[in-house]
Amino acid sequence: MALNKGCTHLVVYDLGMTPAQQYSLADGLHPLEGSVAVVPFNYSAYPAHVKRHGKANTFAWKPIIIGEVAESSAGFVVWLDIGDVVHSRLWRLREQLEEVY
Repeated sequence: MALNKGCTHLVVYDLGMTPAQQYSLADGLHPLEGSVAVVPFNYSAYPAHVKRHGKANTFAWKPIIIGEVAESSAGFVVWLDIGDVVHSRLWRLREQLEEVY
């Protein structure tokens, strides 16, 4: 099977990253993996309980972000959180998803 390994599009929502963190995301993606977009999350568009309040975070932004990406994506949506570690290339995950779905 010939698979375009560069068609993975990584979307990262900025919930308060520093410029250095944003740069390291773009710089750390292997060219064969595809592209990365850093999207600022617009807290002001949502009720107060969605906003981050230090350690009193409700994480109410998670389903909002997943919904936004699912609505705008024609492909698979995979949620990775801060505690997730990717040990392989993302195109391998996409290959497995395409076999199942």
